[in-house]
Amino acid sequence: MNFTSNLSAAFQTHDVLPNVEIALKRPIIPGLLVSLLLLYCVSVCTYRLRFHALAKYPGPPLAAMSIKPFEYHYLKGDWVQWMHELHEKYGEVVRYGPNFLSYTNPQAWKDIYGHRSSTKRLANGKNPIFKQDKIDGHDSVLGTVDEAEHGRQRRIFSHAFSDRALADQESLIRKYIDKFIHSIRQKIAEDPDKKAAINIVRYFNWTTFDIIGDLTFGENLGHLDQGKNSAWIDLMFSNFRFVQLLNVVRHYRLLFWLIQTCMPKSVLEEAATHTRNSCESVTRRLARKEARPDIWGIVLKREGADRMPRGQMDANSFLFMIAGSETTATLLSGVTWLLMKNPDKYEKLKAEVRSVNSESELTAGRVRQMKYLVAVVEEGLRWYPPVPAGLMRDIAKGGNRVLDDILPEGVATSVPSYPVSHSALNFLDPEAFIPERWMLEETDYKEYHEYDKREAVQPFSFGPRNCLGKNLAYYEMRAILAVLVYNFDLELDSECDAWGIGQKNWHLWDKPPLMMRVAERK
Repeated sequence: MNFTSNLSAAFQTHDVLPNVEIALKRPIIPGLLVSLLLLYCVSVCTYRLRFHALAKYPGPPLAAMSIKPFEYHYLKGDWVQWMHELHEKYGEVVRYGPNFLSYTNPQAWKDIYGHRSSTKRLANGKNPIFKQDKIDGHDSVLGTVDEAEHGRQRRIFSHAFSDRALADQESLIRKYIDKFIHSIRQKIAEDPDKKAAINIVRYFNWTTFDIIGDLTFGENLGHLDQGKNSAWIDLMFSNFRFVQLLNVVRHYRLLFWLIQTCMPKSVLEEAATHTRNSCESVTRRLARKEARPDIWGIVLKREGADRMPRGQMDANSFLFMIAGSETTATLLSGVTWLLMKNPDKYEKLKAEVRSVNSESELTAGRVRQMKYLVAVVEEGLRWYPPVPAGLMRDIAKGGNRVLDDILPEGVATSVPSYPVSHSALNFLDPEAFIPERWMLEETDYKEYHEYDKREAVQPFSFGPRNCLGKNLAYYEMRAILAVLVYNFDLELDSECDAWGIGQKNWHLWDKPPLMMRVAERK
């Protein structure tokens, strides 16, 4: 027998170690899958970094490769600060996701959100992350993605938010401003030192919520009368963060399904309560059939194609209760804190407001003419915009130009209000609170007038989808602030010294208590 052949035969794995060959084969498939997955990830990352249509735009490399950094900051509630830091580091255009661009150049407002009537290009559509859920199958004026339907609803509501409507609504609004002053005056009377400690944020919220409640439903929601939050307000605030979570997980179908499946019934019931409250309140308003200058009193006069279905009334009432209350209260809270941090500006505002002979002179027309008051509100909107993040728009089919580039279809673009208004490229001393930058007659501030790009501030957004209630919001902001300053002397509690810095954001600011010492004016 040949020794070599015998030795070779003896060491055949299937003869000596029959299980070795099988064992060696087993890791091949999992190992191959891991290798393929790794190769796929490397290929995708390389493509997004080097060959993607947005590869030339500056931004964090990790964010260019994955949406995860954005989702992390979005869920953490510090994405506004993160975006501001990115713009400070990378400039006016930042790529903060594989298919996401953020702009702080003022021209981007027009390019992203503006009208398209003079071109053949389509308007940029709403990004799904800001999609409002339907109510009974109907979209609100904000929620609809159909441009024709948006235009129809906007045309109907334009009458309810016009200057003429505001003139008719002034006495109704003023009734709640008087309640606001009365409720603070009661707290002062109860204090032994006649210097009440109050959380002014709550008083602003109660006032604006009661105002929009009466304008929307024709009834007094009673927050100022009761001096406490209703379950409706508490639910609305607690719901903001939950909605932000759902906006992320809805892109992960399995995770979204698991959350929906495992979510306690009580949580689902709470989420439905705000909708139910709105619908029931609309039902009561329609049943009264009274002629009054509230929103539905004006809208119900529309006939024919402009007649609004009941489902759209419910959807829009839900929207108005959030957009018409929290944003105004947020600005008032922020501007009050800014005035307390800048005593010279506060004294200047007091001098102007208290120059009238009586509180009754602080009408809509008069507060509109108070130049320093108007400037204080404008500077407050710049420094502390109620909606500080960018409202995303997806580039339309066929692409659209933003600044100097034609962007391809589907790119998510935005102009975030806080970063754009705090950019040193747009404003001189952007972190300073200087109302005079809005007053061209203040010649001592000429350097601000020459440097500042005031068109960068668009707190009510821009274009055909800008805020419908702009006139109402401006009147409430100016009138409530003027009447507060006219009647009371304000002092900031030391524990709130850094109140406006580093707040969390769930599309709107998550405002902590703003404690003030309030006394009757001297």
